[in-house]
Amino acid sequence: MAIKWTKELSVGNEVIDSEHRNLISLANDVVHAIEARNHLALVQALETLGSWLQIHLVNEEKIAHAAGFDFSSHKPAQ
Repeated sequence: MAIKWTKELSVGNEVIDSEHRNLISLANDVVHAIEARNHLALVQALETLGSWLQIHLVNEEKIAHAAGFDFSSHKPAQ
């Protein structure tokens, strides 16, 4: 089942929200590959999701620090 972006998922930061929408789309690619039983597409979708997730986590931490948000308690949850 695909994930759908809703305004309730917004954190109020356009950069982070945009990245979250992208990550949802990439997660949906994983779901679609599983549903299609397409091994090659699944491997590619997981690799892409993993790469973008790493980029996002770095960006999110930079934005949090710039905003004065104590990221230390949030980071383990990542």
